[in-house]
Amino acid sequence: MAGIIQKGARRFTTQIGAAGVPDAITTTVPLVSVTGLPTDTQIELILNRVDSGGNLTPAKEEVVRGTVSGTNLINCTRGVEGTAQAHAAGEVVNSLLTASMWNEQADYIKDVTNFGQILYPVGSIFINVVNTNPSTFIGGTWVSFGSGRTLVGVDTGQTEFDTIEETGGAKTHTLTSGEMPSHTHTQDSHNHTQNSHNHTQNAHNHRTDIAQPYSTNQTQFTAVPGGTGASINATDGLNSGSTTATNQATTATNQATTATNQNTGGGTAHNNLQPYITVYFWKRTA
Repeated sequence: MAGIIQKGARRFTTQIGAAGVPDAITTTVPLVSVTGLPTDTQIELILNRVDSGGNLTPAKEEVVRGTVSGTNLINCTRGVEGTAQAHAAGEVVNSLLTASMWNEQADYIKDVTNFGQILYPVGSIFINVVNTNPSTFIGGTWVSFGSGRTLVGVDTGQTEFDTIEETGGAKTHTLTSGEMPSHTHTQDSHNHTQNSHNHTQNAHNHRTDIAQPYSTNQTQFTAVPGGTGASINATDGLNSGSTTATNQATTATNQATTATNQNTGGGTAHNNLQPYITVYFWKRTA
C-alpha cells in the first residue's frame, strides 16, 4: 500500500473495551481510551502483543488498521500483521511502529514522484539558484516561470492584481504632462529699443510792417540808434508780421524683441525598477 502514510501514537497503551472483539471478521474494535490517538487518518494498533502482566503473547498478537471514531477503531482491516482472531475485553492494546508501518513509510519516502507530488502539487512554484529543472529530483513536469518578473500576491481588491498570473508594470516609464510635478520656466532677459529720431521745426521770421506813409505834421519819433536817421510818426501804424512755428511730425517705433522661455529636461524615460535579486522560478504543470 505504498504512497499512504499511516499515523501512529508514540507508546500509546489502552485496553479492549467491554464488548471485546468476538471474531476474526469484526471491523470495529472498542477501546477503553482513545486519548492521544490521531483521528484524521487511519492508524495501526496492536492487539494482545502482551498480556496484562506485560508478558509477550505472540500467538495472540494481531495488528489492525482503522480510524478512530468516538471510543472505537472502526472500518478496520484485520490481520495486517499476525492472525485475525477474537480478543477478550480488557486485553492490552498498543500503538508502536510495526514492520508494516515502517515499510509503508519507507516505500513512500523512497517514491520520489509521490513525495514530490505531496510537497509540490501541480501549480506549485519552485525557487532555486541552480538552473536545473526540478523534474530531475522531484519528478513531474516543470516549466520555467516568471522570467524577468517579480512575484506579487493576488489581491482581489486591486484590478492590477486580481487575477492569477496577471502581468503588468514596465522597466522604464516616460512621464506624461499630467504626471509631471508643477514647475516654472525662466524667461530670457530682454529689452525693447526705440529707433533713433528727431523732431524738426520749419524755418520762420518775425518782421514789423509800416502801416502808413510818413507824415511831417505828426509827432516825430527819433530813429533808434544805428538807424538811418529817419523819423516816423507816432500815429503811424506798426504791425508785427505773424508767423507760426510748426513741429514736423516724426513717429517713434519700438523695435520688436521676442522673449524666449528657457527649456529644461530631456524627456528620457526613467528607470522604474525596484531593488531586486535574480533566481530561477519553475512552475509544476503535471
